[in-house]
Amino acid sequence: RVFCPFGTRLRRARTASGAVLYSGVAGPASGRLLKMRHKVSQLISVLIGREKGQQIAGLVDNGTRVVMQMSVGSHRPFPYPSINRTSVLFVSVSFIILMIISLAWLVFYYVQRFRYIHAKDLLARRLCSAAQKALDRIPVQTLRPGEQESECCAVCIEPLRPGELVRLLPCRHSFHRPCVDPWLLEQRSCPMCKMDILKHYGLVYAAGSQESVLEDDPEAH
Repeated sequence: RVFCPFGTRLRRARTASGAVLYSGVAGPASGRLLKMRHKVSQLISVLIGREKGQQIAGLVDNGTRVVMQMSVGSHRPFPYPSINRTSVLFVSVSFIILMIISLAWLVFYYVQRFRYIHAKDLLARRLCSAAQKALDRIPVQTLRPGEQESECCAVCIEPLRPGELVRLLPCRHSFHRPCVDPWLLEQRSCPMCKMDILKHYGLVYAAGSQESVLEDDPEAH
């Protein structure tokens, strides 16, 4: 019967050396031993699927002699016997080592990046301070009538007029002071001939492919 308890079925077969049970409900075979808690607990019993059970029952009903061998299996502590434990251990250790190396590389990368950004910012501040010192050495004069009236400021493209403050660079190029001062602080070179004002006043020296500021910025200390 479909809803007949397994315990009742086993009690009916208590004189047998073993019992094969199958469920009347369709489903996959479980292939597990039933742990019974009654008087027939010593009886070896196996639960199989409906399809296989009906096939065996049909053979028995037709008078066919069916011989089955059942034995109590041993407990397997490792559920996947085909997998080598040494291989699993090797893969686990390799993964941990790879993660440690990746983490170390990331830490090294961000430390180097932080140092590069800090050094770049420090160099920019030193260059700006050196440019201000060079700017203080460049003379400023008030243009008099008849002086450089035919010239134009290359920054604003306006003519130089008498009474205006002009800055005369060492390369002999003149510009409006309000126009050229921001340019010199940022570019540190003449807008026309690209003369480096820091090199002219000896505030930097060439060091390989980079330039170093001779006079340290007091704010950096």
